[in-house]
Amino acid sequence: MSKHSRYVSVILIGLALATLVAACQAPTPTPAAPASKPAAPASKPAPTPAAIPVVPVPASVSEMLKGTTTTPAKTLADAGQKAFVACTACHGEKGQGNEFGPSVIGVGSNLSTAGNAQNLFAFMAAQMPKDHAGSLKPEEYLQVTTYLLLNNGLVKADDAISPAGLAKISLKP
Repeated sequence: MSKHSRYVSVILIGLALATLVAACQAPTPTPAAPASKPAAPASKPAPTPAAIPVVPVPASVSEMLKGTTTTPAKTLADAGQKAFVACTACHGEKGQGNEFGPSVIGVGSNLSTAGNAQNLFAFMAAQMPKDHAGSLKPEEYLQVTTYLLLNNGLVKADDAISPAGLAKISLKP
């Protein structure tokens, strides 16, 4: 047998083996995508906001609510924007909500379910941030409350805000 014939024989045997192996393997089916199923959104929408429950004012902030010293809403809200960093993991950088928490600023906000600003303040002081409830200072809860009030159009920048006056601020637009 010539060198050339052996070379051709090796190639033919190799092709025969490859064909045999390919025939023995089961084809992998490719699943067909259902035509009627809509594409999944890029991110999960914010959860539907539940009503904010009325909770007792925590002892850690109850003394503060007696305070009658007023501060312009804008001054409190500017400081509240800095403290709001503790809220962004669940409520988004601008309070728009995300898959972990509802919107607290703008469309879809559930603040009105608290009734008034004192109830909102008490709820936040008792239960927020969700993973470290009560971890902010009492004045930071007042600042964040005012930040939310101002950004939802519930108070004006020059409105005088006092802790004792929170109960008079309606959260109904």
